[in-house]
Amino acid sequence: MTDTSLSPQIRILPGGDQRLLAGIGVIDPTSLDEVLWAMCTRCDPAEDIDFIQRAWSGPLDPIIQPGQKGHNSRMIIEAVRPWEWRDKFPATSAISDETRTEFSKKWQTRLAQVQARHAQGHFKSD
Repeated sequence: MTDTSLSPQIRILPGGDQRLLAGIGVIDPTSLDEVLWAMCTRCDPAEDIDFIQRAWSGPLDPIIQPGQKGHNSRMIIEAVRPWEWRDKFPATSAISDETRTEFSKKWQTRLAQVQARHAQGHFKSD
């Protein structure tokens, strides 16, 4: 992770005790879908993931073996648009509210059937 790629808009989002996700303010950090989306579309694992060894941790951390001191590792994921080519980065795609409503109505019955089968614990093919 390079310091030049970070900007004032970046927030560090807690990801449990051992993960931090740096994300630009366009995502909702309380939404797992949006956080995962940012990780999948804004992160190059070879360049954007760092590890901190022997970081302090509290006694309630389940990864620490009983009787050991409170240290573990941390993973930092930089899930942001690359600063070096921020002006050339592809725009985020989205559909309009009208299109979303149209497709929701079109597939409402079929999706309800799939959800009902899934809720029963089995998934039969048609």
